[in-house]
Parts: sequence; C-alpha cells; structure tokens
Amino acid sequence: MQRDVAVRSLSINLEYGDSPHRTCSVSPVDRYARFVAPDLERPGRGRLTHGVSVLVIPDDIERDWWGAPGSAYLRRRVRRALRLGYEFREFDFRDYRDDIYEINLSKPERQGKPMSAAYTEYPPDKAPFRGQTCPRHRNDYVGVFQGGRLFAYALLRQCGEMVLFSEILGHGERLDDGIMYLLVFESVKLRKKESGARYAVYHLHDAGSGGLRYFKEQAGFAPFDVHWELGRPGVPVPTFAFDPDNPEVLRVVSTPPPVEPPAPATPSRKSSGRPARWSRRWVRERAKAALAAVGLLPTVRRVVGYVRKVRRRSPSHSR
Repeated sequence: MQRDVAVRSLSINLEYGDSPHRTCSVSPVDRYARFVAPDLERPGRGRLTHGVSVLVIPDDIERDWWGAPGSAYLRRRVRRALRLGYEFREFDFRDYRDDIYEINLSKPERQGKPMSAAYTEYPPDKAPFRGQTCPRHRNDYVGVFQGGRLFAYALLRQCGEMVLFSEILGHGERLDDGIMYLLVFESVKLRKKESGARYAVYHLHDAGSGGLRYFKEQAGFAPFDVHWELGRPGVPVPTFAFDPDNPEVLRVVSTPPPVEPPAPATPSRKSSGRPARWSRRWVRERAKAALAAVGLLPTVRRVVGYVRKVRRRSPSHSR
C-alpha cells in the first residue's frame, strides 16, 4: 500500500528496572534486543524499528479516540458486537483451551498463509502469570465472550510505556460481528486505566494482507519509526553485543547491579518537629514540662488567661 505522507517517528521507553521482578528486569531486555536486532531482509533497519504499527493512546480515550471523526467505523463495529451480546474481560488461559483451539482452527488460512503448528496443535497447559505487582510490566490474556464462550482473544504484554498485542485472534465465523474491534478497543482502555499505557503496538504496519492493514487503520493504528529506549534517565541498563554466530541476534554482555534506593535524608530539627536548643519554643516547652511536674501548670494557665483578658479590656490596649 503506497502512502503519500511521511512516516512519523517517536520514542517509546520500556522502563527497565522498576523492580527485581522478571517482568521489570528480564522482559524489557528481551523485548529491546528483539526489536532493535538487525533485520537482514530490510538492511539498515531493526526488526521493529521502521513502519511499526502504533496507536498513540490519548489521555481522554472517550473524546479523542472513541469520539474522533476518524473512529466512526470503529464505533459501528464495537456497537454491533455489544448489541449481539458480546462482552470483554480478562481470563485464565487454562480455563478456555477448548475455545482457543476452536478459534485457532476456525480458518485454515490467515493473511493468505496456512496456520502454523503452534495454532493447529491443542494449546498447552500454560502456567498462569504470577506475582505481577508492577502495573507497567505485566502479561494478561483478555478475550471477547458471548454466552460464556470465548470467541476472540489476545495476549497483552505491557512493557513500560507500551502495550504489545503479542497474540491476537478471532473466530473466523464471528469476525463480521465486530469482535476484533471490541477486543482492541477494550484492551487499550484496560491498559490505559491500569497501567497508564501511552502506546499500543501491533507489529509492523504493512505486515499481513490489505485486510489486516485496513483493520489496524480503522482501529486507529498508523505507521511510525520507533526509537526504543530501554531505561529511564538515571537507571543503569545492560549493554549488548551482536552474537558472533548469528548477526541477527543481540546478546546481553553486562548487566548493571540493581539500583540501590537512596538513603533517607537525615531530618533537620525543623522537619523532625524538635525545636532547636534555647529557641523560644524550646524554652517554652521546657518551662511547661517543669510546671506540669510540680502540678502548677493548670494554675499558671488560668493566671495567663486572666491577664490576657484584663489586657484586652484595658483602654491602653484598645487604643
């Protein structure tokens, strides 16, 4: 598909090292190495650096994406799916392997190619994702259901600023019901709300058939040249080198030690609430403590209150 507009560029940060958990430390490194590794079929480019299909997620999704004039077709398809009783939610992969298998086999070909063995074989019993405490680095299966059956699913991989549609597939007999548009729209809303995602990524924009590109564009995706950033400023990141046996592969050659949290600053007397020695507050508090120790504090308070009342009533004070 030829375009008469220049491809825009942007930077996306994978935010390495938010925590020691694998999704915060290992996953960003794996993704970075895969994305920027050289693509031998496209010299001078990384595997996912040029012509990447990206949806820039606005802060106000309802106004600037759902309500945008260019989203009219998206709205119609999503509304159709909702009218037909489809609903979106997260799910455990192990509970819907039969439905996933049926979805995978519902079309013998996708994008003009036969389904690979990874889809034609019965899905394995995948272990659930556990211990995902960081909202910016997590993996989740989400799907579109009707009557308790799964008809479309996606694996969302949240990594820093972006959510990646790693797996996404719908039942061949239900595609006209708008299930894929509902899946993408609700997935982005979910990750925006829970992870603050700024970008959704759907592989290369021109990958696949013209029908797939049309779907991406109607859902709001556009081609971008992406500069991938591994860590935020001030966070040490691993260094890479090309694998001598495979020029398409980047290997980690050094990993920085974990960043130690800064030691808490020693609070000043002012910030700690303790008065400086011989200050007016310090003298007042010591005097009150001494009077309280001998039982005279209530009497002194009454006397001070009486003196203040007399002063307020005296003519000299009123002037």
